Amino acid sequence: RFDEQIPPEQQQQDEQQKQAALQAAAQAAAAAKAEEQKLAPAPFHIIQASHPTNEALATVATNWLVGLFEPEKDVAFTENWPETPVEQSGREITIDGTIVTKTNNLNLLGMYKNIRPQFEEVFFVVANRADARVAAELCGYKNVLCIEENELLYNNEEELHGLVRTLTEKFRERYQYYFGENSDWLVVENELNAMQRLGGMTATIADMATAPVDVVDSHFGVHGGGGVEIPIEPVPEGGAEIPIEAVPIEAVPEGGAEEGSEESAAPVDG
Repeated sequence: RFDEQIPPEQQQQDEQQKQAALQAAAQAAAAAKAEEQKLAPAPFHIIQASHPTNEALATVATNWLVGLFEPEKDVAFTENWPETPVEQSGREITIDGTIVTKTNNLNLLGMYKNIRPQFEEVFFVVANRADARVAAELCGYKNVLCIEENELLYNNEEELHGLVRTLTEKFRERYQYYFGENSDWLVVENELNAMQRLGGMTATIADMATAPVDVVDSHFGVHGGGGVEIPIEPVPEGGAEIPIEAVPIEAVPEGGAEEGSEESAAPVDG
């Protein structure tokens, strides 16, 4: 009958079964999340994009970024994922197998549309030069950080440290909308790792100065003969001189485009 009451013992048993089911569901969700985090090193992805003739600048920018987020990893590269794979250490990896990927593809819109569904957010860090750069309007998007060539030059260890501090602060300010003011992803240790990695990159370039161009150091993404457009000459204290004439920094709206404006969204329609 509908008006019959359920015995207290049965009510208690039902409640225990309900709590057990909820606990099991929570544990399953936690396990799934842990597995997802284990497979992907981060919920975001960084694309270092530069014109093919900006290889000297791209090499510095990429190793700075890799040094910040995954200093022990080799440089990863793709021509145009998913049409071409991401390659790292001489083998193909998934797009979420690394945090930073280097490319010469300047179609940021197309890459964003392809990669964004795999992550919470996709950031683009572009190394520009006066005669080889992305369209100026792309630098106004909040998830695009454009760096000019004079910001990637250093002559000694002191200037290298200044370069890392300056670029990291620009990265932190530009992407504060995602990471927040106090991010565990960017602390002093990250900057020290980036400095150490760039020092190792510089030493490797000097060591490979006489090696054939087709010889590649997969860790730093450096080719024999310097692997750059203009050879880098070794200087004391692990620094390096990149003899490229600096150009003025093109003005970019501070902090990116204003929220709600046409440029405030990531470089993708809708």
